[in-house]
Amino acid sequence: MESDGVTTLIFVVRREKKVFALSSVCTHKGCKVRAQDDGSYHCKCHGSTFDREGKVTKRPAKRDLPRLGVALDERSHVLVRIERKAGRRHRRHVPG
Repeated sequence: MESDGVTTLIFVVRREKKVFALSSVCTHKGCKVRAQDDGSYHCKCHGSTFDREGKVTKRPAKRDLPRLGVALDERSHVLVRIERKAGRRHRRHVPG
């Protein structure tokens, strides 16, 4: 997703009947987090790791990956709420 020249990446996760979205920005220093084959997340900048739910499993990060609000529209498409620091809200359609 790109807005105002800034790319924001998110993870949309489906586990059985549960759908949730996680930020891909590490809570330590703001580096990009990468998904691993086992469903966990790793930040290669400083080595923080997060479990499949986005909870910190290895520091230096002290906070879990932020969860983003999700909803399903009438066609069962996943909508993710992205909160902007300026207070603007945007919804991004993620094809399901």
